[in-house]
Amino acid sequence: MINPSAKIKALLALLAVVFSQQLLPAPPPAGKEEKDLAAILEKMNQFGRNFRSLAADIRQRKYIAVIDEFEREEKGKLYYQRTSNGSARLRREIHEPAQQIATIDDGVAVIYEPALQQARRLRLGRHKDKTEFFALGIGQPPGKLQQVFNISLIGREALNGARAALLELVPKGREAGSLFARIILWIDENKGLPLQQKFVEHNGDFILVRFSNIKINVKMPDSLFKLKLSKDIEIIE
Repeated sequence: MINPSAKIKALLALLAVVFSQQLLPAPPPAGKEEKDLAAILEKMNQFGRNFRSLAADIRQRKYIAVIDEFEREEKGKLYYQRTSNGSARLRREIHEPAQQIATIDDGVAVIYEPALQQARRLRLGRHKDKTEFFALGIGQPPGKLQQVFNISLIGREALNGARAALLELVPKGREAGSLFARIILWIDENKGLPLQQKFVEHNGDFILVRFSNIKINVKMPDSLFKLKLSKDIEIIE
């Protein structure tokens, strides 16, 4: 079994190249399918140009393939912000069934579990502000995504009252492919942001994350991304 801290560090390193502020155009299309894909990627590009922050409710489920069952659904909130200097900050709260709070700010990731009176702190080093795993597809330039993944359009569905394009992201390299076989993003075709994410592991397990009550470019206080932990909380570096 992979140590949770080691897996978190691997995820942070894996996606470091993706989260750059530079907006790069997608490669020129070669046919109808490529043109449809390019149109979706351009919509994501347009969204990214004006993106500053996102707040959303999240519902997350983990599927275990070997027993063909879902674990209990988790519910919470996601807050994600790009500052004026281009740095990224994130706060992810799980309220049910067990509380957990994770933040990324100023090059430090903190995962706090109140029930255990314990927090893990990871210093991101050279991956500072480029590691928002659960924000994949939200405002990042498609050109950067294409450096890490082969991206294809695999269908369309109605989701949350919107028309969504399903983009399949297949990791290109060994490092990228060591954790996930593929990732699927449900992209709102009108707005260019994800409504749902699916992270598929090699053994068939997957994590499904759905966003709702999405609010764009709302003001967020600095305190939202800074966890104040009491002295009795055990901190694991």
